[in-house]
Amino acid sequence: MNDIRSIPVDNLNKSELKILDYIYTHVDDVHSMSVQEFANAVNFSPSSIIRFCKKIGFSGFAELKFSLKAPNERNEPSVIENTNINRILSDLSYDIDGTMRVLNEGDIAKAVDLLTTTQSIHLFDSSGLTGVIVDYVEKYLFTIGRQNVYKYDAEHQLKHVVEKLSHNDLLLMISASGNFGPAFEIVKTAKFHNIKVLSITPFQKNNIAALSDVSLRFFTYQRKNINTDFTSRLPIFYVVNDLLQTYVASLQESEVHHDTNN
Repeated sequence: MNDIRSIPVDNLNKSELKILDYIYTHVDDVHSMSVQEFANAVNFSPSSIIRFCKKIGFSGFAELKFSLKAPNERNEPSVIENTNINRILSDLSYDIDGTMRVLNEGDIAKAVDLLTTTQSIHLFDSSGLTGVIVDYVEKYLFTIGRQNVYKYDAEHQLKHVVEKLSHNDLLLMISASGNFGPAFEIVKTAKFHNIKVLSITPFQKNNIAALSDVSLRFFTYQRKNINTDFTSRLPIFYVVNDLLQTYVASLQESEVHHDTNN
């Protein structure tokens, strides 16, 4: 039987990726849905859902739902996932492949323009796993000589700063969920004061992306255990790396152009 987490996304269009993403983020709900209920939830017809199921290797919606059950519910031998190197590599590859498909290079260009044209960049370090990425971005920008980069780890402090920024400044928000309360409140404050917002958030619909001037998206399988989030941040690093490498290339191109004109 197929594993829903190992479905290749290379041949899925954006509509099909949205269906797959809904399954990932509503696993418990999908378990108990009929095909009609699921079709209503994702705004597709039941026949479209059946075609989607067959396209990704299932005989129908019932088999897809069965594949979502834990191994012990399917009367299959239990496997400790984090000791299975093949599964780990498969999950990471799946996340990166999906991110490559949903990341819009046109948005990367817009994001680079924001990094280039704004006077200062303000980052929110929400701690935890995502905080590691924010720290990386700050240090990278310093390394390449980008001036006026500021990082904050307190919501109230950054909200106070944002209230005093101008339209020449940029808020860069990175969120693994796109709906983290403190981060969203900061973004709302920024938009209220007409501050530009560049965000990096998941592919699925989320509050932070909805308010951002430019939102770079990544694709990942949400992983939680007893309400603890251990979703892989590797796709976020992929997006960050693409953004920063493109930014550096843009700076180098500008230097060459400047030297040529002189």
